[in-house]
Amino acid sequence: MCSGKDSGFTLLELLISVFLLTAVVFIAAGAMRLGSRSVEKGENKMQQHERVRAVLEIMDAQVQSEIPLQYDEDNSRKYFFRGDRWSLQFPSSHSVQGSRSGCMLIAYQVFSEPGGTALYVYEKLMGMEEWSGIKLLDKAEYIGFGYYSRDAGSG
Repeated sequence: MCSGKDSGFTLLELLISVFLLTAVVFIAAGAMRLGSRSVEKGENKMQQHERVRAVLEIMDAQVQSEIPLQYDEDNSRKYFFRGDRWSLQFPSSHSVQGSRSGCMLIAYQVFSEPGGTALYVYEKLMGMEEWSGIKLLDKAEYIGFGYYSRDAGSG
């Protein structure tokens, strides 16, 4: 039955096979870790985009339900709208919280915070003193407001 040689593997063959198996396991584990990190980053990016989309929908609803209130100042009528690069304030009938109804004063404010800029919205019922605020976005690279208007002389 046997030809005189012992059947089996030499120590060198065993060491080479264990080394190759270990290398394959490490490569597979690294690939799985890289894949899971990529999935996690993709999910985080998707959550950020979804949050921005939701914030833009809120802002759109509030701007579309803006109430063109006017007030008298220096013998002229002015609209109750204020804004600059870092803030926006206007009256609206749409509340962020949804539980309030009536004419709301809405104020968006951009703040610089550690890790980026943040967008807050504050609201109060017209004629009331108490503001309530919510952080809408944070850790953004840039947030700002831009305004467009016709030149008074262009007709």
